[in-house]
Amino acid sequence: MESQTDRLKELKDRSYSLYENKEYEKSRRILRTLIKEYPNDGYAYNLMGVMFERAYGIKQNLKKAFEYYSQGVERNFVHSFANLGNMFDFGKLEFYVDFMNR
Repeated sequence: MESQTDRLKELKDRSYSLYENKEYEKSRRILRTLIKEYPNDGYAYNLMGVMFERAYGIKQNLKKAFEYYSQGVERNFVHSFANLGNMFDFGKLEFYVDFMNR
């Protein structure tokens, strides 16, 4: 019987392998499964954010990237903190600044 920890690791490994091989849609399918089955783990939120920020196999959507990174941050996933900070540093969050200045 496969433990939850083993399944989590297997799904993460598979999603990242597909991501590295530029099979982004297949990777996103697994990431959606991870989010559904392991909603408290920040890994999938972060990698989804990367794909939306960098337009990997999907139309670029900085708002969605911000939302996914924020979800990763809420789950204390360190890469999400870095990626969200980089979005601020590189001026990719004008929509957020405009919203906050209203």
